[in-house]
Amino acid sequence: MVFCDAELRGHPTVLLIEDALRDVATFELADNVDLLHRIVASDLPLCALKVALRKALDDVDYQLPQFVMEGLIKGWTFLVTEYFAVSIGIRGAESGHQVQEKYVPPASSESIKIQPYPFDLYLGVIHAQQLQVDTYEVIDLKGIGNDPEIVFRSKQQLNAGEGMFLRAGSDVTISKLQGTLIYIEITGRSKARVLPQFDPVTHAFSGWISGDPIASRLELLTRVLADFNFKDGVQEIKELTKHRDHYVRWNSIRHLLRLAPQEGIAVLHEAVNDAHPDVREVALLTLAHLGQSITDGIKD
Repeated sequence: MVFCDAELRGHPTVLLIEDALRDVATFELADNVDLLHRIVASDLPLCALKVALRKALDDVDYQLPQFVMEGLIKGWTFLVTEYFAVSIGIRGAESGHQVQEKYVPPASSESIKIQPYPFDLYLGVIHAQQLQVDTYEVIDLKGIGNDPEIVFRSKQQLNAGEGMFLRAGSDVTISKLQGTLIYIEITGRSKARVLPQFDPVTHAFSGWISGDPIASRLELLTRVLADFNFKDGVQEIKELTKHRDHYVRWNSIRHLLRLAPQEGIAVLHEAVNDAHPDVREVALLTLAHLGQSITDGIKD
């Protein structure tokens, strides 16, 4: 099923997409790069832009679907399927900084970090004065007791009509742009729930970040409940200490300790047997800091 503006339904590229997805059990972007390039190379993005402009002229309250404005980036999604979404993006140059293609860092250079995407992505260039992209690959060394690293793979200049495929959780880009970039992004389903971050200059590992926006919102929710001392939220936070993502579990324990210390300490004792080693370790350290032993009971 393809979801797009009614005026685009009969476009040859939309029909091509429908045909490619008909009766498929699975669809991986990595196995269909040729189709992705054909979408970018077609006039479908231009037609989508014309439709949006016409609707904006006809209705002063018209809103672009899924419009995003993040710093230097503006864009919107004009076609969605069960397996991927197609968006138009516009980005201005940022002198003096090298930034990732999609995630624009805050103004402070100290907070700039680079990371892979949580989903497979095909980036197609519609217009670029000069776009240079350095691509790195994440090498996960955690299994032998080390943090992940990134290894340089390629340097390329992308021109109008060209594109590149980036693998979820693996490929990291640092780009240098002169002028304005107009591009198409075709993004697949989210695959990586946790993403490593790296310093853009030294390339040193800087920590982990959630690749799941829902999990990030849960962390924000529990923090707000703790900040407002909202006691009625204790039970909800306790439920989240059993969440499938270890970082959601730990953040929920942290915020429960602030909101209801006795109940938080009880959950903290349980966390020393958590399925994730990081949660177990930090639970033990926190208990030690609080002067608790694993066998200490919680008194009324």
